[in-house]
Amino acid sequence: MLVFFYVCLGIGIILLVLALTTLQIHLDNLKIVNNKIKSGKIKLVLKFLKIFSYFELDLLESKFFKNKFKLADLKRNLTKENISKFKIDTTELLKLTKIEELYIKIDLQGEYIWLLSFITVIISSVLSVIMAKNNLDNEFGKYKVNFNYNMNTMYELDISSVSSIKLIHIISLMCENLKRRREEKNANKSYRRSYGHNYE
Repeated sequence: MLVFFYVCLGIGIILLVLALTTLQIHLDNLKIVNNKIKSGKIKLVLKFLKIFSYFELDLLESKFFKNKFKLADLKRNLTKENISKFKIDTTELLKLTKIEELYIKIDLQGEYIWLLSFITVIISSVLSVIMAKNNLDNEFGKYKVNFNYNMNTMYELDISSVSSIKLIHIISLMCENLKRRREEKNANKSYRRSYGHNYE
């Protein structure tokens, strides 16, 4: 009986910690030039009550993520079905994610000034909406978009940001996706069974 009590207590504590844990994504002075990361860090941080940090992982230095997300493997898994599921999952995560800090600078250069001007307006408009939606004032959010004429087309992105999402929301979303995919799999099996012995 005592063992059962301690097991329930342990499970209760774990659930409480998960419910009060926030996952933060830190982009620290990340510099990207033409789709290549030149410097900076991308960190995953788990915080209890958004105060106490008890886990931290630098994705750019992690061997697990380097091996898990190899370019060849990503290309192999880029099917229409996987892309569709990824869009759905990403959209749901973005709805639950709060941007707490955002400092971003974008430098564009190219041969067509009219195109650069158009892109600059679009990017500035999108960033303005993001700032307003997350209630970021000048203390926690700034952006700057520049463009220059040059025969060589390129872009440079400098970004520092902190985004957060409750860990319990991620777990809930994962459970919903697992349930949905299981239902789809069972539905396909049921369909095959129903028409397996029908012949024209």
